[in-house]
Amino acid sequence: MATISQPKQVDFRVLAVAGVGILLVVIGHSTGVVPARQRELEAVNAHYAAFTALISWIYLFHMPLFFALSGYNMFRFTRSKPNRTFANFVGDRAYRLLAPYIIISSLAYPFKVALARLSIHPVTWSVTGYLHTLFWPWDNTIIFFWFLPTLFIAQLCCWYLVPPGRNVIATVAVVLACIAGYFYFPHQPRHGALAFLNLGGIAHNMIFLVAGALIAKHAIALPRRDILVALGGLALTILARCFPGFAPLNFLAAFGGIVMVVVFGARLSQPSSPLARLGAYSFQIYLLSWFPQIGTRILLGQILHANIWLNIVMCVVGGLFVPIAVIRALNVMVPPRYRFTYGL
Repeated sequence: MATISQPKQVDFRVLAVAGVGILLVVIGHSTGVVPARQRELEAVNAHYAAFTALISWIYLFHMPLFFALSGYNMFRFTRSKPNRTFANFVGDRAYRLLAPYIIISSLAYPFKVALARLSIHPVTWSVTGYLHTLFWPWDNTIIFFWFLPTLFIAQLCCWYLVPPGRNVIATVAVVLACIAGYFYFPHQPRHGALAFLNLGGIAHNMIFLVAGALIAKHAIALPRRDILVALGGLALTILARCFPGFAPLNFLAAFGGIVMVVVFGARLSQPSSPLARLGAYSFQIYLLSWFPQIGTRILLGQILHANIWLNIVMCVVGGLFVPIAVIRALNVMVPPRYRFTYGL
């Protein structure tokens, strides 16, 4: 979910793909209830069980998609520039990824402590507890913020893994090593050394970041029969959903889902496309959607006990449009150079 700093560089195909991706992310975070209550509802409500099955399907590929997009943009707009130094790159990535991670997580921490009895992962007020939420990303105040420090470190590694030159042997070696990392390391390490800074998750997801960078580096285009390729990707994701424990199939399904979304997004890539407009705010939606979504779940789901479908709809609507409204309001108040509009 890397960012595009200059509007003149925006590729509306990429924005449309990001628009599809962030829509899937918001839907995936809109179960409307805590996990224990979710299992209860699935047992008595077939329609809700189908909805959560859809969310499980989305989870096969929605974050691999954003790793691939980040790798693509990283190489296209940053790594390929001859005058771009590694120090410049580190500074830019820290500003774009670590600064929001630390600031927004810190702002959310008091709310998480105050609402601990209503939280899935309650936290207590302490300095060590606060620092733990930052350095162990899967225990962060906003759990899906694990992506930010993971992407930051992964991109620093990718800077050297995918150099500008064309060395086929080195490229094959890097790809094979990254594939091995996917199967050897866990996506979500919760304990032990691999949980610190999500080191295991970095190694697990590096293949998707490298794949996106290689696509940009070698200018790989979609085939003419892209719809057939997209249907093949869809078939892979459905097959993997039927056999959730089979890691090789999950690996293929992640790439199948990426291709499926890319084809769909590329065909809706006009500047005025709603998905492209949504994609322009994808990073901001990712950063701010937790607040309206968790607020909706607590208010409608746990306090008012509202209808689950009203809860879900409001989670999706709030998760998409509250962040856009906030960013537009902020952009009115700050000078143009500090506006934070284009982001993936």
